[in-house]
Amino acid sequence: GGEDHIRVVCHTHDTVLNTGFDRVYAIIAQLEGKLSATDDTFLRNYATTKDYGFATSCPSNLGSGVHASLNLQLPELSC
Repeated sequence: GGEDHIRVVCHTHDTVLNTGFDRVYAIIAQLEGKLSATDDTFLRNYATTKDYGFATSCPSNLGSGVHASLNLQLPELSC
């Protein structure tokens, strides 16, 4: 959590898992578009390398930087 440079979080109650992913993807695509259009070289190449993908301060997050989690409600298992 604390090691992220940027974090995009999406909570959805939809049963279609792609709904949340598609929403996050759209936000990231807009951010990448704005960063790549800047004249600032550092921002245009923001923390990415061809070999390792998105660089973060935590080595376990190298690559896509994607972390997904799912919470399920299982009413039949409740007490």
